[in-house]
Amino acid sequence: MSKDRLSIGNRECKRWRNKASSLIRTRRGGSVLLLLLATLSSNGAAQARVDDISSMNALGNYAQAGKFVDLHEPSKQLHYLKLALKEAPDSAPLLTDLASAYFELKQPGTAKNYLEKALKAAPQCREALSRRAFIALLSNNLKPAMADLEKCLEVNKIEPQYNDEGSDAANLLTASKHRTACNEAKQQYLEKKYGGLRRLTEALELRDQLKLKEALQVASLVAAQYPERASPRFTKAVILLNLGRYKPAATELEILLKREPGNATLLYFHAEAKRLDGAASAAISDYEKILKSGRMLIAKKFTAETGKHRGNHVYFDDWIVTPLDINYLLALTHLELETKGKAYEAIERALALNAQDTDCLLLAASIALEANKSDQAKGFLEQARKRGAASDRLKDLSILTESKSKEQALAQYKLWMSTLLEEPAKNASTLFIIGRRLEKLKDYELATRCWQSLYDTLPAVPEHKLYLERCKRLAGKSR
Repeated sequence: MSKDRLSIGNRECKRWRNKASSLIRTRRGGSVLLLLLATLSSNGAAQARVDDISSMNALGNYAQAGKFVDLHEPSKQLHYLKLALKEAPDSAPLLTDLASAYFELKQPGTAKNYLEKALKAAPQCREALSRRAFIALLSNNLKPAMADLEKCLEVNKIEPQYNDEGSDAANLLTASKHRTACNEAKQQYLEKKYGGLRRLTEALELRDQLKLKEALQVASLVAAQYPERASPRFTKAVILLNLGRYKPAATELEILLKREPGNATLLYFHAEAKRLDGAASAAISDYEKILKSGRMLIAKKFTAETGKHRGNHVYFDDWIVTPLDINYLLALTHLELETKGKAYEAIERALALNAQDTDCLLLAASIALEANKSDQAKGFLEQARKRGAASDRLKDLSILTESKSKEQALAQYKLWMSTLLEEPAKNASTLFIIGRRLEKLKDYELATRCWQSLYDTLPAVPEHKLYLERCKRLAGKSR
């Protein structure tokens, strides 16, 4: 069933709106209400109560909303529907159309809430049933979707006239049952081929749905069932990393590294666990082992500054480990340890491999600033600008290169941060950079405020809590 079939502009809804418009045009005193009741009683289009749009003002706004359906202007449609709903709060047609408008505005959660209200007012509203089923299918919730579609078809047998929801529901139901059968066949195949190991697929699916605790539980059960297999333990370690439980993640990886001491994948994840847990020296040791091995991993591009991966700010499995990336990480970690000479050597090796990598150029500028080489920092920054580096990173380093004192730099960061804190979720990546920069400038109280905002907004990102607790501790010491 196409999205168009479920859009607010379907034939049945238009009939409702056209009738509302004609009723308003032919208003003749009290006879209009009787005409309206008779029309609603005979229509059955949404199976609503016959008196749920008894207000002429509500009908007028409902008709006005209908004008914006074909114009594809859901925001304006929403305005008039809300006005109508104030006078007819239990109207199933109004609630269903509100849901459709919110769906068009890419707010399926709000749409579903209005459909629930519509079905509470009119439990046999076919349109609400089929649209709720469609939203459930988009979320891969097959059972509630099929239940709604079955009910929709039952209602259709009772009231088949003026309605195209029945055939739509039948098509959706057929597709859903086919999909369920395919999923069952897939599970049977995995069970036959892999036995208990098939549950790793379940763990990874839970992880992709951000259900990390449930994912860890499943992965742990598989790892306990197959202690000699590497994949369950590795999956468990990665999920532990996602949860910010760095010490147990490192422990799991160390067990695997005893079996395969030169495995670059295991060394990389172990280094990440150690680095994020504050054991920078151990991370450096792992990075150097990877470089000595000469092995590379299959993966995507790496991001600068945060130590995370481009296009993925939560998980660790979109990794790339090439000599350039390891040298970048070595430079970043040495900078954290304030071993600036080694940081500079590592970033020079990275730039020798790719002189146009903007992440490396920006990190080189940071290292030069730490070493009080302002002119050199400006040079790296200018190269990064020409190659289209991220604007927030350019602004971050420009503040440092152009400020005449630490106090002046802090004042500019404070001003920048106050603007970003108005929408912390939208500006999370930039606030992350500012938080790390404020730590470098040793303003731990301001950094604490930055991390607190990030942790309140995105508590699932483990680094936010890690840096918040560290800055609170350092702010206490500085006071």
